[in-house]
Amino acid sequence: MLNKAWKRLILVAVVWIAFGVASSIYYMTYIHDVGGTWWAMKIFALPVVLVLIQVFDYWLTTKVWFSSRPNTIGAIDCLFAILLWFEPIGFVFIIGMLIGSIF
Repeated sequence: MLNKAWKRLILVAVVWIAFGVASSIYYMTYIHDVGGTWWAMKIFALPVVLVLIQVFDYWLTTKVWFSSRPNTIGAIDCLFAILLWFEPIGFVFIIGMLIGSIF
């Protein structure tokens, strides 16, 4: 089913948006409404996340154990995307490293 990288990226995008909407609604309802707005703004990081997931996906496909398990790679890609949602400091660090390597 998920034998192509573009299919896994579409799955990651859908999971990213669904997780963003669901967690933002939960955050705004039960934790703090103003903080929920900040939480919801992370959804705009999707283009950067897709680039990072593409690199991670390529790295996983080079591993022997994962080469014949594309569905497992798709699940791991989704988990990695959600991990990037929860780690804003690490996400900013990755972007800083990318920008720093350009200049």
